[in-house]
Amino acid sequence: MLYFAAVLTATAVLMAAVELRSSSSKMPVVAEVKLTKSTQASTSQIKIHTIDQILPEQDNPSDSLVRLLATPPPPPTPDCAVAACVALTFDDGPNADSTPIILDALKKERVKATFFVIGLKVVANSELMHRMQKEGNEIGNHTWAHPNLLKISRAQIEQQISQTQATITSLGLPAPKLFRPPYEAFTKPMLAYIHMPVILWNIDPKDWKEKDPKHVADAVVSQARSGGLIVMHDKPTTAAAVEKIIQDLKPRFKLVTVSELLNLAPDAQGIFIGR
Repeated sequence: MLYFAAVLTATAVLMAAVELRSSSSKMPVVAEVKLTKSTQASTSQIKIHTIDQILPEQDNPSDSLVRLLATPPPPPTPDCAVAACVALTFDDGPNADSTPIILDALKKERVKATFFVIGLKVVANSELMHRMQKEGNEIGNHTWAHPNLLKISRAQIEQQISQTQATITSLGLPAPKLFRPPYEAFTKPMLAYIHMPVILWNIDPKDWKEKDPKHVADAVVSQARSGGLIVMHDKPTTAAAVEKIIQDLKPRFKLVTVSELLNLAPDAQGIFIGR
């Protein structure tokens, strides 16, 4: 209801602008009055705007109205305790050759996903990081350099995580709230010093070894089930399959972020593999 009220209001404003422009493009329509302290209300500084200054010719009112009406409101967040939901996740990015393709597919199909990023790739791909966040996707921590955590010390694990967190926040982005260990290499004692939910998965299409996008799409779609947490990788073969995956899954499932799928509390801890 709020969306349609906003549309009606915007329509009225734009139609009024059209009428003003048609009557006189130089007619004063707005006066800004600024009162100085020295004169109190006796002296005014008046700035006159014309309709052309407010609504430039290149921004045609009818075009603006078409754009407004053609943009539907974002879909509401589903309740995954009731609805059939799956979460698409992408590891090992951001990458200049594949991440934009994945983001384009998500945006086109109006769905969101979760990206578990490698810290050392973040700064070189800062625009992609900002785009991920701006378009409603979720960003998770996938360590700084993708080591096997079973082969490094506690101090090194903590550094891998904290360095990635600091680099992401240095871009002005929120600190990730989710962590995914490379290679699924993780033990429960690590929870004592990894103070984030550890996100694994319950659907693995093994896209990392595929060279044919069709095989990736077929594997994901055939394994998908309600509550599924799907692990994929931010690489060209998978990127080429994403639009087909989304189109095949949308009739059956709500596609959501990991936090939406699991309905995670802000202070959630533990290991999660799906719903």
